[in-house]
Parts: sequence; structure tokens; C-alpha cells
Amino acid sequence: MEKEPLNALIVYTSNSPTLKELTKKLNGFINNSLLEVRVKPAAETEVPHVCAADIIFFGSDESGSTFGKGEFKELKRAFTGINLAGKVAGLFSCSSTAAIDSLKEMLKSTGITIGGEPYLGCKKEDFGEESERIKKWVNEVINIYRERFENDG
Repeated sequence: MEKEPLNALIVYTSNSPTLKELTKKLNGFINNSLLEVRVKPAAETEVPHVCAADIIFFGSDESGSTFGKGEFKELKRAFTGINLAGKVAGLFSCSSTAAIDSLKEMLKSTGITIGGEPYLGCKKEDFGEESERIKKWVNEVINIYRERFENDG
């Protein structure tokens, strides 16, 4: 019996050209026969988009007070009362661990599983050299979902 395709969502801050490029790269790696992928800027992402996904990749270069007032503002507010247990998140940034920490803080009360180590990226001109590392990270996040949730049924 053939497995149902997994639904993946990439949510990112669109104000960073480097993060946009990394998002395109991620989309290329996860867009295969077992995953259906949607890509949305954080400011355009709504709770139903998140709820429809099995695996959500969150990318941001915003942190601290900027994060709470930036593109993730509405999702951060909405996530204070939502249960995302049964889903896996992959976190990525091109700027700093502070941006990753802001994403973790936003997701803290949701029950979502953080899939492995966050990807702390590189400069746009390094994406060619980083391709294997990016691909490996994407596969780790996907495999965490499969190990945790597909074998339950």
C-alpha cells in the first residue's frame, strides 16, 4: 500500500534576500514524491496553513524585540493557544542563534517536536558548497517525523 504524501510548509521572513534564497534551496530538496510543499512568507501564513502541514520549516533572521514586532508577529500571537503535537518543525536562519532562539520561544507552548539541530546557514554565495549539508539537514527533519509519527499506526 502506497504511503500518503506528507504535507510540508516552509514559513520564512521575506525581508532577507539570503533567507529567501535558502528557502528556495530548501524547497528544492523537500519537494519530492512523498512531500507536498507550500512556501509562505511569515506575514502571509495563517493557522490553517500550519495545521494542514505535517512538517513545518520555520526560517527567520529576526530576533528579540524585532521578532515580536516583525513578520512572525501574528503567528507568535496565535501559537500561544494552539496545539501542534504530532507535527515536526525544522528551524533555520542565515543570521544568528538569537533568531533560532526566537523561533523556539514562539513554538515552546505548542507541543510541536523540534526536528534535530537547527540549520544555521551561510552566505548566499556559499549555497553551492553548503548543498550537501542543507540536504542532510532537511532529510534529518523529515526522518524524525517518519520515525516518530508514521510508525505509530
